[in-house]
Amino acid sequence: MMLALDWAEIAKIATVALTSATKFLLSPAAAYYFEFGLTKSLVVTTTGGLAGILAFSFLGRMLRIYWRYFIMLFAFPFSRFSYMELVNRPPKKFSRTQRLIVRVRNKFGLAGIAFITPCIISIPVGSIIAMNFYKKKGVVLLALTISLLVWSLILNFVTPPVIEYFSDITKTV
Repeated sequence: MMLALDWAEIAKIATVALTSATKFLLSPAAAYYFEFGLTKSLVVTTTGGLAGILAFSFLGRMLRIYWRYFIMLFAFPFSRFSYMELVNRPPKKFSRTQRLIVRVRNKFGLAGIAFITPCIISIPVGSIIAMNFYKKKGVVLLALTISLLVWSLILNFVTPPVIEYFSDITKTV
């Protein structure tokens, strides 16, 4: 007996998984929107987040190297400098986000960066930063994974009641 593929369901799972891999905070809401049950939501969001952590941890160095070349393609037409002058220019000192990350690293170490990665600074940015700051890659992956699991449990349990509460408020107004 052959199983028929439900492409609509596969597309929903892929959407939630890709959202989990990039901006984890939004993924339980997407799972709720697609009417996933709690178990399915936990599995898909956690799996997508883990895939994002692994992908961006190991591809992060390459992304960091080529990102500047890519961004300068858009700045070059509006600049009086040549493309290579723009690429080789030193980057700006510190942005507000960079200050936050350095402050968290100095106060809380790897645990702090791992804690803020899934929800505040996003999985791609947090994975790349953690892998660049710390030498022991296995410890970094373990910390990011534990943080992801904790956030996944919290968000998947909290999101449905919060959405229902606010949808009830908007119906009464």
